[in-house]
Amino acid sequence: MKHPLATTLREIADFLEAHPDILSEKGLNKELDKLTVSSKKVFDMLQSKALGFSPEAENVRNLLHASDSSKTIKDLQAFAKSLLPKPPSKKATSTPSSYLDDLVSLLAQKGQLQAAESFLRRQMSGPKLDFSKTDSDSLLVEIRKLGGMDDYTYKKESVRLLDKPDLLIKMAESSGLIKVNRKKDPTSKALLTKLRKLGETFHENRSI
Repeated sequence: MKHPLATTLREIADFLEAHPDILSEKGLNKELDKLTVSSKKVFDMLQSKALGFSPEAENVRNLLHASDSSKTIKDLQAFAKSLLPKPPSKKATSTPSSYLDDLVSLLAQKGQLQAAESFLRRQMSGPKLDFSKTDSDSLLVEIRKLGGMDDYTYKKESVRLLDKPDLLIKMAESSGLIKVNRKKDPTSKALLTKLRKLGETFHENRSI
């Protein structure tokens, strides 16, 4: 579909080229300056939107839909902070779907689509904690996974862990390296921090 603006701007450009002397009129120049500023603003918006619908952008959009990062606007904002200095502004009418489109457009505008794709693929194929077995050896493997996670994945997984204080204590006890005094009721956050640090050591040394 062709917008009337395209025809109008082309006609203005042709007219100005054919009648350059008309630009000597100050009042007309002032109006043309205003038109130039507003047209540039619209053009920037169009370019940003076009980038947001490129094949690369569509790929990132599909990966986001397939991941756990697009369930809520809060999830999308957390993901955005991993790649952008500032996430897109949330509007009063924003929905997870519309915010996702805004995010993809901004990633395209900032040249971060490739980084976003790599991040999402790494996240989706990265280690996920599995507590189907809770014997000591199995828990040690999960501690190692915890230490090998990037910050974003760790934050997502830590939400699950903080809801299971008894499991955190069992993980700490299974390591044999973290002292747990059940009488003092250790905080889950403190244990989780210690477990991650221990997991980083396991991960770096490939001890487990």
